Amino acid sequence: MATKKGGLRKTSRRAYKGLRKRGNPYKKGSSSFKKLEAQKLAMGRRLAATRRKLKEKGTTGMAAACTASGGAVAGAVSLQMPTIMGVSTPLVIGGALVAFGIYSDESYSNSLACIGSGMLAAGASDYMKNALTYEGAWNPIGQPGLVAVG
Repeated sequence: MATKKGGLRKTSRRAYKGLRKRGNPYKKGSSSFKKLEAQKLAMGRRLAATRRKLKEKGTTGMAAACTASGGAVAGAVSLQMPTIMGVSTPLVIGGALVAFGIYSDESYSNSLACIGSGMLAAGASDYMKNALTYEGAWNPIGQPGLVAVG
């Protein structure tokens, strides 16, 4: 029996029982259900830990690939334009990319910083190779001059 708007109920029965939770709310679950629940939580923790480890390893591999690509870009750039105002081009561009990556908030700034560090490494490698292999250059061994290689 429904009440009219503003009327009082004459029974303690609820007016609508359609979407109520069934069963006794104070009853504990069975032991097998508790075990399954615990296993589900443990699997969730293991999955989260695995995702975290994969993300860490992925970023390390990505950084290595970016650095290697920076070395490749440095080789291509140094063939097209060897120097900028007397300074090696990979050193100039690599330094600019690293500075941009450090001071920028863009989503790709980490990748640019990695590529720039690869260019700096390649430029430093070329500089040291030239310094150690040509006559009259810096000579850490103490010999009068080293023979040019290649």
